[in-house]
Amino acid sequence: MPTTTPITDQIANISPLWVVLIVTVFTLVRVALAKADQPWARAVSETCDTVNFVLILAFLLVRPFVAQAFYIPSESMENTLLKGDRLIVDKFSYRLHEPRRADVVVFQAPPAASDGEEGIDFIKRLIALPGETIEVRGTRLSIGNEEITSDGYQSAHDYLRTNLGLNEE
Repeated sequence: MPTTTPITDQIANISPLWVVLIVTVFTLVRVALAKADQPWARAVSETCDTVNFVLILAFLLVRPFVAQAFYIPSESMENTLLKGDRLIVDKFSYRLHEPRRADVVVFQAPPAASDGEEGIDFIKRLIALPGETIEVRGTRLSIGNEEITSDGYQSAHDYLRTNLGLNEE
């Protein structure tokens, strides 16, 4: 059953081209009303300035470089993030430090993982670091060249939950 993205999340992730178009329209309205002497025209003109400032700040500066809103459409991160959760993702911290094991990361999925669609975002927990290779065969898990044994664990999933600090209390 396909899920639809709520309107608030669609607005939060609107294309920069649409933002530029909306800012242009508000700028044209502002210029048209700037020389009018009526109080309502000045109020609309000032409102256009305010709306443009907020749109530019939020959608063209903050979202691309600092933080972005996301919606969780599936159960794939259940017990950490629930279906329907909304979150703000920090885009700045990896400019200051490298990713660490157990971080929750957002990335664009390769087309093969998203039924050929491009631009689909995945939210997943990092179990291997850049350059490491993971291999899962049944309940056996290898990270890099180290095979993670399931001694004391029922499965590789349980091993990861324990070592990433995800045990239910």
